[in-house]
Amino acid sequence: MATHFYPLTSDKLAFDRTGQMLFKDVVFDVGAGQVLQIHGFNGSGRTTLLRVLAGLLQPSAGTVRWCGKDAHARPDVWR
Repeated sequence: MATHFYPLTSDKLAFDRTGQMLFKDVVFDVGAGQVLQIHGFNGSGRTTLLRVLAGLLQPSAGTVRWCGKDAHARPDVWR
């Protein structure tokens, strides 16, 4: 059985801003050459999710992994 390697993964990502949950339980795996589409209504947290993935914001819960390593453990290296 082949093992798949996903350079970018998220596990149960959540972000809370001043008591309002913008998103929660976001889970995905993106492999090399794949595309991730993020869509939602205005104010649904799309830009915030991108900022969390880029390491500009710390998630309220969950993990972003790049090549198997926690991207928020060393955000300076991640960025």
